[in-house]
Amino acid sequence: TGSRHGIILITMPSGFALQAVNGLCSGFSGLQNSSRVVGDLVTCEEWLGNPQRIVLHNRMDSALAPDKYEFECQVENPGLPTPSLHWELASYRTEFAMDEDLLDTTLVEGFAVNTKLSSFAVEPWPGGSQRSGFEVTLRVALMLDSAVRSGDALIVRGPEEYTSLCEGGGFRSQLLPRPACSGARAAFSFANFTDATVPEILPKDVDGATVVTFELGAVNPETKPIRNILEFVHCRGVGSTSIPERDLFQGSSVCP
Repeated sequence: TGSRHGIILITMPSGFALQAVNGLCSGFSGLQNSSRVVGDLVTCEEWLGNPQRIVLHNRMDSALAPDKYEFECQVENPGLPTPSLHWELASYRTEFAMDEDLLDTTLVEGFAVNTKLSSFAVEPWPGGSQRSGFEVTLRVALMLDSAVRSGDALIVRGPEEYTSLCEGGGFRSQLLPRPACSGARAAFSFANFTDATVPEILPKDVDGATVVTFELGAVNPETKPIRNILEFVHCRGVGSTSIPERDLFQGSSVCP
């Protein structure tokens, strides 16, 4: 159809990815101003096959009047901790987005994703070199950044080559409930707790902060892990051990 009254181009920080179907933004239900939906001739699209860039394309016969506009679309968060970074917005008079078409530009402060825990340690027992196929106990100690509430979940995820987390030496902890385990993943769910029965786990920035310790039995993988990292996440108010990414709270990886 060609350009009519320009585009708004949004460039997200590295690691964010627009969710799109056939190039159109998932979750987009129209551009809205202070009183109504502007119309279905303003489209939301992936920019030239680059999921890091979102384009709002004004295909109406008239320009958008000065106003406050809002829209929604689905974006995938980065898979690793990301600080608050700037998102770039630029408007162009044509869809070609040439320098001579630039109308205005700005940087908008984004949001932090998945704040990394500052107090976390894990060690195998017995220590020393590990042999493939042998049982090992993973001893974990950490302090959380926020208190645990009813409906929260704590997730431990080992390298994908571990297919038997929670086996071998089993599980031991004075504070945490027995986890639900599947492959390299162990989930401690507080879905069936009330705020009165959730174990008191004080965050690290208060007096008497709780050091959470637990042990998980495992069997060392037969092959050397490609990404030999143990991840831990705290998800807020998810209600079960099936954790959607939108409930990301804190840790060293997105909630699976």
